[in-house]
Amino acid sequence: MSHAFVDNEPNNDAPTVLVYGHYDVQPVEPEAWKTEPFNPNIRTVSGEDLLYGRGTVDNKGQHFTYLCAVKALRETTGLPVNVVLLLDGEEESGSPNLRDAVKACEEELSADIAVNSDGPVDESGRPTVVLGNRGILVIQIDVSGPDNDLHSGHYGGAAPNPAWELNKLLGTMKDESGQITIKGFYDDIRSMTGQERELLDQIEPDSDALIDNLDINGFQDEPGDSFLEKTLYYPTLIRL
Repeated sequence: MSHAFVDNEPNNDAPTVLVYGHYDVQPVEPEAWKTEPFNPNIRTVSGEDLLYGRGTVDNKGQHFTYLCAVKALRETTGLPVNVVLLLDGEEESGSPNLRDAVKACEEELSADIAVNSDGPVDESGRPTVVLGNRGILVIQIDVSGPDNDLHSGHYGGAAPNPAWELNKLLGTMKDESGQITIKGFYDDIRSMTGQERELLDQIEPDSDALIDNLDINGFQDEPGDSFLEKTLYYPTLIRL
């Protein structure tokens, strides 16, 4: 965690922006790399020098832009807001210690707005600001069965199979149209306004190109008329 204050004065009345990001990464597949993944390497692609290395985009590049922005503002117009930079080293594993760390530093992390720059660039190349995020709730379901391995030739067809029981249970959570059947799942969803729909239409990706790129037959019939409405405005249910 680091701070940048207006006029380098911690005690000021300016608003504070909290910037959150992570620096840990998923495990690498070394054979997929032309250079050592954890040794940054500059490659020239189409006449442009690009930095290659594990995590240079996800999401260390964004952290660097904030530091550059603070430096540039200090050297020109002056920093108009206080900035708090919070970097998480456990994001890829679910940030198990972040809650306790935030509680321990609650006063230092107090801010008027939080910004998280972690996500893909819009296909148009235009900068986009998303005002909100979908949260996540992880639930583990354990299905118990016989207390030892059963031979299928002796017990198959008679003794319940925990794997099939779990499969049947999960199958009840969605209907054939893709609607999630869990009671109350959609209760607190706010309908889109006309203005929001107009804004989404301006950045909606090409559906046919996206479907082709993902190598799928089409989008699910879950709530939402468009790709962005499905992914930004409605909760989803994912089985892991």
